[in-house]
Amino acid sequence: IIAKKAGKINRLSFLYPFFGAWGKGLFMAYAKAKKHLKIWTKKKAALYVRVSTRYQVDKDSLPFQRKKLKEYCKFLGLEDYVIFEDDGYSAKNTERPHFQEMMSRVRSGEFSHLIVWKVDRVSRNLLDFAAMYQELKDHKVTFISMNEQFDTSTAIGEAMLKIILIFAELERNM
Repeated sequence: IIAKKAGKINRLSFLYPFFGAWGKGLFMAYAKAKKHLKIWTKKKAALYVRVSTRYQVDKDSLPFQRKKLKEYCKFLGLEDYVIFEDDGYSAKNTERPHFQEMMSRVRSGEFSHLIVWKVDRVSRNLLDFAAMYQELKDHKVTFISMNEQFDTSTAIGEAMLKIILIFAELERNM
């Protein structure tokens, strides 16, 4: 049921049979209060690749990561993706130009997935990663680490993620 009002289609009129005018009003009030809420229905992935030294850039690491992530997207049925690449930047902090651009676009609601080859490609700092991961959850973005293969939608998956990050930070500090 779609009603026309002054020549315009009222898209929320489908709620009327279920909730009546009261339910429609509540939904409209919620929608107005949550202006920043972006609902992403199309699946689009952000692929993040990084190496910390110029030697790794020349050696094949970046092309290898790109190739594997593209293959994984195809496997998942994600045809739309954007590759963000930081070459020669450490993961000790998040001050990397393409990482910052990617997170800005995540905040705008552009992506449904963030896919990395390994967790330590995105961060070797537990606090930085925790902040980023919370931001991904707030924007309903699924985080996938292709190499570690864990499901962060479960308590065990989240615990495994944190354990891996602790060891990544330890490796960086050694």
